[in-house]
Amino acid sequence: MRKFLMVFTSLMFSGVLAFAQVRTVSGTVKDDTGLPVPYATITESGTKNATTADANGNFTFKTKNNAVLVFTAT
Repeated sequence: MRKFLMVFTSLMFSGVLAFAQVRTVSGTVKDDTGLPVPYATITESGTKNATTADANGNFTFKTKNNAVLVFTAT
């Protein structure tokens, strides 16, 4: 029984850590013609987690696995 509890506890902690994983996404925001979009906003859908692309459209973003990113620009 004690061995079972140790294994169960270990599995529970590893499951919690798996759900808390963060991924770094990077890239360049481009328009329909392939030109970079400077200062576009990248937001994780449903959260306040956001970043802004630089003057060349490049961005780096830390987000949860399976997140949906929303790109906006004016």
